[in-house]
Amino acid sequence: LANGQSEFSWLTRKADGEIRPWNIEEKVDFGKSAIDFIEKMTNKDTYLPKENVLPKHSMCYQKYMVYNELTKIRYTDDQGKTHYFSGQEKQQIFNDLFKQKRKVKKKDLELFLYNMNHVESPTVEGVEDAFNSSFTTYHDLQKVGVPQEILDDPLNTEMLEEIIKILTVFEDKRMINERLQEFSNVLDEAVLKKLERRHYTGWGRLSAKLLIGIRDKESHLTILDYLMNDDKHNRNLMQLINDSNLSFKSIIEKEQVSTADKDIQSIVADLAGSPAIKKGILQSLKIVDELVGIMGYPPQTIVVEMARENQTTGKGKNNSKPRFTSLEKAIKELGSQILKEHPTDNQGLKNDRLYLYYLQNGKDMYTGQELDIHNLSNYDIDHVVPQSFITDNSIDNRVLASSAANREKGDNVPSLEVVRKRKVYWEKLYQAKLMSKRKFDYLTKAERGGLTEADKARFIHRQLVETRQITKNVANILHQRFNCKKDESGNVIEQVRIVTLKAALVSQFRKQFQLYKVREVNDYHHAHDAYLNCVVANTLLKVYPQLEPEFVYGDYHQFDWFKANKATAKKQFYTNIMLFFAKKDRIIDENGEILWDKKYLDTIKKVLNYRQMNIVKKTEIQKGEFSNATANPKGNSSKLIPRKADWDPIKYGGFDGSNMAYAIVIEHEKRKKKTVIKKELIQINIMERTAFEKDQKEFLEGKGYRNPKVITKIPKYTLYECENGRRRMLGSANEAQKGNQMVLPNHLMTLLYHAKNCEASDGKSLAYIESHREMFAELLDSISEFASRYTLADANLEKINTIFEQNKSGDVKVIAQSFVNLLEFNAMGAPASFKYFETNIERKRYNNLKELLNATIIYQSITGLYEARKRLDD
Repeated sequence: LANGQSEFSWLTRKADGEIRPWNIEEKVDFGKSAIDFIEKMTNKDTYLPKENVLPKHSMCYQKYMVYNELTKIRYTDDQGKTHYFSGQEKQQIFNDLFKQKRKVKKKDLELFLYNMNHVESPTVEGVEDAFNSSFTTYHDLQKVGVPQEILDDPLNTEMLEEIIKILTVFEDKRMINERLQEFSNVLDEAVLKKLERRHYTGWGRLSAKLLIGIRDKESHLTILDYLMNDDKHNRNLMQLINDSNLSFKSIIEKEQVSTADKDIQSIVADLAGSPAIKKGILQSLKIVDELVGIMGYPPQTIVVEMARENQTTGKGKNNSKPRFTSLEKAIKELGSQILKEHPTDNQGLKNDRLYLYYLQNGKDMYTGQELDIHNLSNYDIDHVVPQSFITDNSIDNRVLASSAANREKGDNVPSLEVVRKRKVYWEKLYQAKLMSKRKFDYLTKAERGGLTEADKARFIHRQLVETRQITKNVANILHQRFNCKKDESGNVIEQVRIVTLKAALVSQFRKQFQLYKVREVNDYHHAHDAYLNCVVANTLLKVYPQLEPEFVYGDYHQFDWFKANKATAKKQFYTNIMLFFAKKDRIIDENGEILWDKKYLDTIKKVLNYRQMNIVKKTEIQKGEFSNATANPKGNSSKLIPRKADWDPIKYGGFDGSNMAYAIVIEHEKRKKKTVIKKELIQINIMERTAFEKDQKEFLEGKGYRNPKVITKIPKYTLYECENGRRRMLGSANEAQKGNQMVLPNHLMTLLYHAKNCEASDGKSLAYIESHREMFAELLDSISEFASRYTLADANLEKINTIFEQNKSGDVKVIAQSFVNLLEFNAMGAPASFKYFETNIERKRYNNLKELLNATIIYQSITGLYEARKRLDD
């Protein structure tokens, strides 16, 4: 730590020489070392990976939080017009409310509008009861006696930020006192004394450089400047850093860590994101490298798509909460008796058709006529903004209406005539919180000119353009690795197009052509998604070449969605951009090149039906805890690991379940009547690994093996093959895992897709499985055939077949769910128990690892395209 040359060092010396307890204060700068130590552990900026984040209580960071929230809040005046706040109004709100109150509530803002803008009954949108952000540090500093003129003077910003950093980094009062003394010429001793007793915790997500350091090249304004005053557009942070008309986007990308400076592992480690995401990114980059090595040249295009499966926003979590509680409160607010007349519960409200019935208080949204709760299937679920413009299946974009009213509405938002007739009722639903602001705005769009070209452009832009920074970081790494050469003018020579694509586009493509995905069957869907991403990306870029700047990383000549100057271009773009796949049999450009042909679907389906896919599980040499963390009481077990050195487990207890680092196969001599050479699989524990690797022979002899010889090391998840292609993976020295992937024909995949979705509100999946009930017997035959050959759990298989015979005439929904659960039986990986009808099928454990000694070990490269095999019985 005292070696300043190390990238991990943080200690700063005052003087050279050996450090001893009695001279440490003379040799070490405690204050500087403490700051460096904290900064080593502090997160880096999400967008500028080289920059440290600001403290959570930084006044600069809090100011950003306030303005970023304030910039998207709007109000409706007495004439019914909706306004965002101007830069001047935001400044006034900040000074009059946030600098005066620790917590600013919605009613405070409404009172401000009444006093300053003379709005009698303002309706504020974008804030619930109170603002999430606040300017509390300003109030804290005022409370300890920092004069207001010092707090408000921009020249003191740097000093105040340094004080807050000191109060965040240090806890020791003596060290705080030492660091604060440099401000004694500005602040009174009494104020400094009070500051010593204050301590802040936590760090933000962004750096000072991002908020107030980088500037737009044309306007010379910072991001915070724009948040404070952006009257024309009122953009928030995400919009500002993704707007190609500003230079923030290009500056951020240039600031990304250069791949030329560091190895790929270090680059990925610097990215913001969870360890699981980083691991996936690192593996993906290694796959790219190996494929390039195999081909001998870089690819023309790399498509980057990051799934959103494991990302749940706060809003998303909130929306998934039981619907009944919020509905009951809203219905009560409306003064309706509908829940008393037609009681329901959370289970019933999972049906979107029924849920919409209650949200609309039992009335047709477009005509106001009563809906029959007993015949809801006779009504249409209509998309307020048509699907021809945007794929939005949320409740905010769907209503329940009669077929006649839906046909009259057509491929547009509700007409001005409908809005005038129904607006008063819609306002009641909105005020009672039975409708969101977004839904209300969609329904009343005709009042504001209907779907304008700008609206339609925004819908398309939202579908296409990936805004998540983690995706951009991956694209940046690939861009720097493959597009590092420059021409004579200093411009980057693009060898490889790095395309970023939203996951929703492939999902939409699958839905259009019934290319069903059932994750539980096998892992092929990952490869299928990758292939379909390439199909969609390449086709979109062929059909709409002018959209290339929206997809291709590093291209800043943005297509202007709002100024497409040809009528044909407008007509082409202002429809759902994916619909051409389904609507047009063939698209040919002016040169006669076929850009898309529905016949290509046959090729796509053929590829998706390939039975052979390379599935590679990363082998691991385990690190970390030596054993299970729970200490067992004393007893007579000699297998317990001592809790401390020289503590006898029989007296003091210990830990069990020592964790494996890896396994080894050895040969050793065993004496009976004559010496026999025996093979054996042995587990090397994490705790024993160092001793084993120091001297393998001595270690094994200490375990009682005579003339031992190590044949091979076998990490966890090593794949090996037994008879008839049956595969297993090493889970531990005592247990194996399943290593084969089950493949099912298309019609059974379709059945399983509908089985998974049989509770969907449109009833289509339920109708499908009801009309194809007999196919479940065929599905069971396929599962049984695979299990007999590879899974080898005969007792469980017999039980499964018997239970099906007893229940095959029962509720089709129960059958459907039971078969989805049954897929666990053959799934690759560790065995697990599952529920099949009303019976719990216990897992089949594979403890016979002697078969590994007669099996073929398969060593795979990361792509699976390189493979080596070794038989242990040779």
